[in-house]
Amino acid sequence: MRSFHPLASLKSRNLILNSLSRTERDRRLRTTGIAIRIGPFVFSLRCFLPEVLDPIGYLYAPYELVDPCEFADFYVTMSPCAWPRGLFTSEATMTNDGIPLFERFQRSHGLACWEWGLNRCIVLHCNHYLIFHSAVVEREGKALVLVGEPGSGKSTLCAALAFSGWRLLSDELGMLSPSDGRFASLARPITLKNESIQVIQALRPDVEWGPLVPGTLKGTVRHIRPDVRAISRIEEKAKPSWFVFVKYEKGSGMRVDEISKAQTMIRIARSAFNYGILGLRGFDALAASIEESETLSLRYDNLEQAIDFFNRSPFPPITV
Repeated sequence: MRSFHPLASLKSRNLILNSLSRTERDRRLRTTGIAIRIGPFVFSLRCFLPEVLDPIGYLYAPYELVDPCEFADFYVTMSPCAWPRGLFTSEATMTNDGIPLFERFQRSHGLACWEWGLNRCIVLHCNHYLIFHSAVVEREGKALVLVGEPGSGKSTLCAALAFSGWRLLSDELGMLSPSDGRFASLARPITLKNESIQVIQALRPDVEWGPLVPGTLKGTVRHIRPDVRAISRIEEKAKPSWFVFVKYEKGSGMRVDEISKAQTMIRIARSAFNYGILGLRGFDALAASIEESETLSLRYDNLEQAIDFFNRSPFPPITV
């Protein structure tokens, strides 16, 4: 992995994780923890798996350090299984405030579980946002929301757009604020799986990659560090302007269709993690966002063609 050189566009008044020496960074991760700001949240992070320390330090190098005495939203710890189980297995655990985030996992999958665990923290506790499974990118203050099932090509397209003139907000969690009707930014590492890794490596050979994590429940996983400009603008929200249901299908060509607002509402609600918890407040926020946006479905088999479609503003006429 290449060393990171922070750009002047990052906040000069605050330290970033990369300002710590490797020795000091690892010492804090193994003892008192390191608090970093990720969008609207502060994570206090501790990790006792030596094999995960460098990847965390690399992927989160540009993120803002927070005074450890300041309140954190989440207190996350990853560690080997306790004695005596830890003597006989290579398993590890991940907790938030001492509560397990999921079942034990292989230590070799630690980095992938780290990212999934941070997502889980947000999904389980942040009900002041309507949260649904989607990727979100922004251009000129307008948010493009990409929705799709696992394996639909959503994260692949998100990664390609994030390095083609769009600003990354999130590749996994769309966080819509009912108070102002805008999407918050996380700008965390983009998680790619299996064939998507090779696709983006070929398309964008200059992006910053974390290590490969093979053999997970989702196959081989690898993470892309976000563009430093996305991190420097992480506090900027974006107004929803497009909801696009994405499906990669080999040999399909490219087809874009308009879909109704009502159908969009139903499909987004089904993909939301806390729609039922927010009740009327979530319904009103989502309905208002959809009413103000274009609602489309996109089927594609050529990534560059899909990027070209989104990079032409306004979008080209709908094809049938």
